[in-house]
Amino acid sequence: MMSLVPPPSIHAAIFGLGVAAVVFGLVGMVWRSLATNRLIALSISIGTFVGILIWWFVLAIPQVQNGGFEEWGTSASQPAYWGKYEKHGDIGQLDSVGEIDTRVSRKGSASFRIVHKSPLSPGQVASISQRIVGAKKGQVYLVTFWVQSEAGAEGAVFLVTNKDWNPTSPITGGKYPWTRHDVVAYGQDGNVLELIFVAQGPARIWIDDVCIERAR
Repeated sequence: MMSLVPPPSIHAAIFGLGVAAVVFGLVGMVWRSLATNRLIALSISIGTFVGILIWWFVLAIPQVQNGGFEEWGTSASQPAYWGKYEKHGDIGQLDSVGEIDTRVSRKGSASFRIVHKSPLSPGQVASISQRIVGAKKGQVYLVTFWVQSEAGAEGAVFLVTNKDWNPTSPITGGKYPWTRHDVVAYGQDGNVLELIFVAQGPARIWIDDVCIERAR
């Protein structure tokens, strides 16, 4: 079932337009009430317009869509807004499954579970990805996500944030409860940023609450 919930960027746009409409309505009232001093009203109008532009182009932050994996896409196992969990290389010999798990979550109702049973092999991997639109080229961002692990070596699963898959950010191996992971990322050509979780070795982990923010 395809989710019909608009992405957060659409919510932000609707909210921004709503605020603009309300503010300009108030400005119109001020304009009429200050008929004897049009200069003051004009200054308020210009200031409001500039403020909205600053919010829209400078303060607006790209968002991860369905970072909690609670909305599904073409099937109940694959999350909406994320690409299908795909195998790469000699896929006939690759034993790797990635899917929504509604029984385990950090918060909310679901997470994304990766169970990779094939031996460590950089040429045999599986991945799930999402392209973040609106990440200004060269801007530094902080990608945060939470992981619960039952098993896995260091780097058996990693995150990359560009189409070249370099550098990689290994996810901690071993067994542990929900733990926050932080990765520094940079906006790429075309003002995009890639989020690609890659499994290349034995692991059983859950990923939840993926988000992005400007690095301070």
